[in-house]
Amino acid sequence: MAVYCISYDLNKQGQDYKAFYDEIKRTDCLHILDSTWLISTTQL
Repeated sequence: MAVYCISYDLNKQGQDYKAFYDEIKRTDCLHILDSTWLISTTQL
């Protein structure tokens, strides 16, 4: 099993990031900071 860190800065006006957040939330994840998630997976 691997753990990946996703860190981002999404602030562009007029953009809809809902699909991005929904996809992250489908995983085994932990939201550790405002723009940082840890995701555990067996996939490469």
